[in-house]
Amino acid sequence: MEYCDGFRNDPRFAGDYVHSHCHLNFGVGAAMICVDSSKAERPIHSGDGGSIPTSTLHKLAVRPTTLRKANDFVQAYHRHNGRTARDGGKFAIACEYDGVVVGVAIVGNPLSATYMDKDKYGAVAEVLRTCTNNDAPKNAVSFLYGACTRICREMGFDLLVSYTLTDESGASLRGAGWKQVADTKPVKIGWRKKDHLSITREYQEVMGLVKHRWECRLRQHLRSQSIHKV
Repeated sequence: MEYCDGFRNDPRFAGDYVHSHCHLNFGVGAAMICVDSSKAERPIHSGDGGSIPTSTLHKLAVRPTTLRKANDFVQAYHRHNGRTARDGGKFAIACEYDGVVVGVAIVGNPLSATYMDKDKYGAVAEVLRTCTNNDAPKNAVSFLYGACTRICREMGFDLLVSYTLTDESGASLRGAGWKQVADTKPVKIGWRKKDHLSITREYQEVMGLVKHRWECRLRQHLRSQSIHKV
């Protein structure tokens, strides 16, 4: 591409060029990435569920996967969480970097029964797991959260929730447009609870830790509100 250097070094030049030559308009502040002399891609905007650094965008891709395969990945690489209960969830996605799976995300029903009140909160889903391996770029987790956000919006959900440990910065969630809304109380040692299938959930060490609760409002439900406001 003749103007490859211009595309790389001057995003405004790129937008003006494409608008005038290809009759496309990406809006004010849009940028182009020049991958090589024949390719250029448009970055994901924050309004789509996350702002992804353009330096690695062209190498990251969302791919479908099964809940079992996603849980296998979590079991192999997650530093403090194991598989979801009975490998459960609504759906799972994989993140590929240069064609190789480097991360997964699992979305399911919210674990907090409070969020199941649809009249009050609307349709709520929870990002139960995000996990990447050592080959993933730094923005891969934010990329996964952004993908989950867009998918759940298309599925008609009103709210997404997730949790992080207090020693985790939450930068990946902020980068995907999420907000920290509250802290959870640690679960007492020895806690046991039966789920809706009468299967007992065993206590795990991570349950005894304080966590930050995060939310991403996908659409404004008439009576929706956060459980806690900070």
